[in-house]
Amino acid sequence: MNQISLVTARVVRQNAQYTYKLKGKGEQYLVRHEDGENAGDKVLEYLTPYAVSPVTIEAIKLQKNVEFVNEGDVKDHIYKCVVEYVTLNENSGKETRVRKPLYVFGSDVRDALHGVEENFGMEDDGITSISLTKIIELL
Repeated sequence: MNQISLVTARVVRQNAQYTYKLKGKGEQYLVRHEDGENAGDKVLEYLTPYAVSPVTIEAIKLQKNVEFVNEGDVKDHIYKCVVEYVTLNENSGKETRVRKPLYVFGSDVRDALHGVEENFGMEDDGITSISLTKIIELL
């Protein structure tokens, strides 16, 4: 089964402007991986050719019940959006409130909101939060 993890890696990159070693910074990546597969290893493999010194994995956090909106339409930024809606159980007749996290690709907040409305079928009143993430890329 496919899983999504948020991986934070410390990377020191080459910089032509400075000849001394630059301090590495934490970069975040969303990684698709299978059960039992280490998401950190995928990030190491991806970043090692571009790093000056060894890449260090600082954190790996499994993302549960996450969906992607308009991921084929890669834009400048990745936003995290939380939508909330009510579902009705036909057997019991009970209503259940559902909170669902989404990752949305967009060039700005308005573009991300439009992507949620268009692709997920959610109106503005169902979107409880949207924020710009520090995630660089989806691997």
